[in-house]
Amino acid sequence: MRLLSIGKHRFQNLNSSARQGDLCPPVDQRFAPREPLPQTPKRAAIYDFLYGLYEQAGERLPDLHHSSSNKRPRRGALKFDEKTMDRTQLRWLPPGKIMDYLRLCRQEYPDMNISSKLFASVWMTDFRDRLRIRAESHHSTCTTCVKHRLIIRRLPRGPGRLAQVSLYKAHLARQYRDRQVYWSHRSKSRTEATSGAPVTHCSLIVDGMDQAKHCYPKSQAVQAKEFASWSRPRLQATTCIAHGHAIVVGLSPQNTKSSGSRTLELIAYMMTKPLNHIHWSNCFLHLEADNATKEIKHQTSLRMLATLIGLRRLRGCELNFLSSGHSHEDVDAHFSLTSSYLDRHPELWCIEDFHGKGPYRLNQFCVLLTSLGNNRPSCNMV
Repeated sequence: MRLLSIGKHRFQNLNSSARQGDLCPPVDQRFAPREPLPQTPKRAAIYDFLYGLYEQAGERLPDLHHSSSNKRPRRGALKFDEKTMDRTQLRWLPPGKIMDYLRLCRQEYPDMNISSKLFASVWMTDFRDRLRIRAESHHSTCTTCVKHRLIIRRLPRGPGRLAQVSLYKAHLARQYRDRQVYWSHRSKSRTEATSGAPVTHCSLIVDGMDQAKHCYPKSQAVQAKEFASWSRPRLQATTCIAHGHAIVVGLSPQNTKSSGSRTLELIAYMMTKPLNHIHWSNCFLHLEADNATKEIKHQTSLRMLATLIGLRRLRGCELNFLSSGHSHEDVDAHFSLTSSYLDRHPELWCIEDFHGKGPYRLNQFCVLLTSLGNNRPSCNMV
């Protein structure tokens, strides 16, 4: 046993096999290839549930590869990820625990006694390279999701917990229907942009980026200890993506008021300059933004769009607001690429470096909004 470094039970099996005169020793089942597990009704139900989560609640967050958000069931040989694993299809669920999603699965299939071991086994067998739970502090969390999860954890088993689980599931289904509307507008805009036919629908999504990414002056000398307590000014960055057409990034100094008028100034610039090939009198505009008054959810946007429609400069417009905490879409993926692109330029000393010779001069439009008074950009749509 010591020479072969084997255990007592393995030694007894080999000893009894040799005494019986067997030509071949018994196979060690730990290292023998196993057949795939049979597809039982329980496994099929868990697979359908996890696939529904992947399609409905999963979010693509490309900037998560820099963080430690890697929560998923970890058991046995699947405790660690393989270095060669394909991560291109990974999606992240809202912050929570494995037990929260197990309760959702049990509520969807109340007639089945689904164990946590089987749930984790299906997750790590079929969805280990596709489904993870994101970190608590990476993005803003939906208030409704937090409320339902906290109530579910504090309630004992019974009708109350089942009612809260059903409400939580209905909330996730509602935000998924909101995304389906946005995805349909986005696909229609991209299809018309590449078809060569006249553009009749255009989808724009507007969102603001983290101001810490645009602190200036940006230099390696600022990393010294003498500048540790130095508060640097931050540029206000707002990105507007016209799917299939162009991307415009608006940068403003820290002393410029960041209000809804500034956002509409950027939208007007987008419609006048980069998208001047579109006949807006025959085009329907779909505007998407967060469920916040900073972007386009205010009376100023309604007045501007109503004026354009009344003057027949625009055929029609629709404002759509994604649920707060569930709006991590392609604009957030663009923020990740922008952050990576800013890291390539270690020396950016003033505002003009970001705008003129900095990272925004190569692959996208950038407008520098110095003020919103008399020196505003010439936007014919306003």
